[in-house]
Amino acid sequence: MKNLKIYLIFCIVFVSVACNNENDSTNFYTENPVHYDEILDGIPLVKNPCDIELYLNIFEDKDDEKIVRGLYEISVQAFEIFSKGDINPIVLKSAEQNANKTFDLRTLKDQSTMKSSSVEFVKLVEMVANIDLTRNSKNTLKSTETESYVPAIFVPNADIADYNKRPLICPGVAVNSELDGAEEYEEYIVAWYLDENGEKQEIIINEETAMSTTNPVMIFDNASAILCETYDLNINCIKQNTNKSTQSLGKNFWATKEYQINERHEFIGNSEFWITAFHTNENGDGWYTWTDYNVWYGEAQIASVAYNDIGTQLEAWFNFCNVDVEPYNDNYVFYNTYERDWYCSEKPLGTTSEHNGVRMYFTGNMQYTSDWYAYDPDDIDDSRLDFAYIYANWAKWYQNDRTKLRFWRCEF
Repeated sequence: MKNLKIYLIFCIVFVSVACNNENDSTNFYTENPVHYDEILDGIPLVKNPCDIELYLNIFEDKDDEKIVRGLYEISVQAFEIFSKGDINPIVLKSAEQNANKTFDLRTLKDQSTMKSSSVEFVKLVEMVANIDLTRNSKNTLKSTETESYVPAIFVPNADIADYNKRPLICPGVAVNSELDGAEEYEEYIVAWYLDENGEKQEIIINEETAMSTTNPVMIFDNASAILCETYDLNINCIKQNTNKSTQSLGKNFWATKEYQINERHEFIGNSEFWITAFHTNENGDGWYTWTDYNVWYGEAQIASVAYNDIGTQLEAWFNFCNVDVEPYNDNYVFYNTYERDWYCSEKPLGTTSEHNGVRMYFTGNMQYTSDWYAYDPDDIDDSRLDFAYIYANWAKWYQNDRTKLRFWRCEF
């Protein structure tokens, strides 16, 4: 009887604690100690603070809602088929080969190892075939044109993902950090996985988690058809890190300071204002434009712009280019700026004509191809920086209706 009383007291205390934790989810999911599932590699269990439907009912544009909700519905249907990891080799092989790290869902019907008479698989193939991923262009100069995308799975961590581990299935739905209780989850997305008991679990993850785990992160995405079919576009013209010692630094370096964006492509949260740039020298070599701790970068963030700062000139020094660009007539640096979404596959940002025998291809992780700021991708050749003018006058503004950015000459 004594043992029975002790057991009953223990059960009451345990149930009470469990209920309290359920009401206060931050105890279990976000505060120390951080909890992990044994089948996930270093992924903190951050509980989704809101119903996912709240993230799907925010769109002012009907095309945007159609695309996001359509991909969400496909991901729901695909979860049972993809969540056990049987499809990992097919998806990852494609993601490793394609320039935008994607698997084209339209090819499911052609996968002999995936063909099935199951109702679930047949319905998934039908949904993929019928999804409408078209959108009226938001480019005022091309308002009569239609953007078209293909249904795909984007694997941002394809370079390190392990074929043998359970995948995270992400419907491509971002957390609305403007909702009560979700303020601290800017740039998080919803993710599902099967736990060790075979139960579906819903968490949220950010870019840091997605890029560090070896569990395949499979994000349902509206992808660029051309980038689904090509390998690393700049692989033959960009000098790799091992060759960087041959590129000398000049006595001048170049930076941006003043910037402004006049619209946001995001529906929620801050606008991630990014720049991508490449440099070709007189010898026909291609280079990324800036370095940090001996790593060369082709893209970087200038600022995270709050909604209230849209249309306001702001300042932040950004070391844009610290390579030798003399003689100015024979060196070419092209750039573009855009609004980045890490959980979206790369979309085209322009292709230059040949300069010094080199053609440069610009891409960025964007939700749509029209999410650029500085240059329409068709006009990327106009983006060449005028270093001779900047050198003589110390600075030059580059601006249009969407944005403005000032480049400066600096000295060591």
